[in-house]
Amino acid sequence: MKKLILAASLLAFGAQAKAALFINNNTNCTLNVTMFAFDPAHAGCGGLQSSLITLGPFSSVSYATVATLNTTPPFWLGGTMASTAGGPTTWGWTTAKTFFTGGGGGSVGLASCGIPGSVTSVACGSSVTLTWTTLPGSNNILVEAN
Repeated sequence: MKKLILAASLLAFGAQAKAALFINNNTNCTLNVTMFAFDPAHAGCGGLQSSLITLGPFSSVSYATVATLNTTPPFWLGGTMASTAGGPTTWGWTTAKTFFTGGGGGSVGLASCGIPGSVTSVACGSSVTLTWTTLPGSNNILVEAN
């Protein structure tokens, strides 16, 4: 059922947004994520940093644009406001820094930022792989823990 909801979200947001973010935790551990992004006023791989996003076991969250965190928890760290002026060629997601409650995790993101596209660690007593995927035909990003 969770994958069906995620697929519906991908279709709904994907048709409207050109740089949406989808985070899917397919593990029995709590996943904590700090997202990094950039916009016209905050350049570079870590120009914007989110406050902590916490996903319970087998849960998902999505954000339509980087500006979504201007008004939606967990918000940007320090009250920073993101802009989507200029369209998705001037802003986007760059890195997901993660850790599982109880240990494990890592960072995944854009190779151009020097971040690997996947990383494997031990969380909740089993091997967990985190992946960063740019979805075909868009700048939409899928971060998954499996």
